[in-house]
Amino acid sequence: VASDAHSLRKAIAEMKAEISKKQELLRKLHMVKTRRIKNSENSIEDLISQWRSAAQDALTDLQKQMPEPKPSLKNMLANLNIEHSLVGYNEEDD
Repeated sequence: VASDAHSLRKAIAEMKAEISKKQELLRKLHMVKTRRIKNSENSIEDLISQWRSAAQDALTDLQKQMPEPKPSLKNMLANLNIEHSLVGYNEEDD
């Protein structure tokens, strides 16, 4: 009986140690997942900013190449069916 009790205590201690290891692994995996999501969001925001900047430069270059009277950026966007917010256009800057 004492041997059985000792075996059970030993098995319980081993299981508790294994559970602690698994909990630590889960904690680390959760931290990695959180960082990846955050980095992914930052990366997407950076790419959107770069795209908007390139789109604005392209629109400005196109406007410069247009014959006189040059259309406003607002009119160009409307004629091209491009939403103002998509390229970060602000009417006050025109």
